[in-house]
Amino acid sequence: MATGSAAPGRVTGGAYGYSAVMETTLTIALSSQLLLFASLAIGILIVVGVIAFVVRRNR
Repeated sequence: MATGSAAPGRVTGGAYGYSAVMETTLTIALSSQLLLFASLAIGILIVVGVIAFVVRRNR
């Protein structure tokens, strides 16, 4: 049970390798989505700030 001690609480063998690959893929996908969302949010904030600044200056 060498794989069992290395991976406690998980399915050993090929299924463990598959789940590990899936987890890595999901983690990368989630992090890239978070990065995309964060950049979108920052861009929206910048646009809103510029619009508010222009509106304030024109008044």
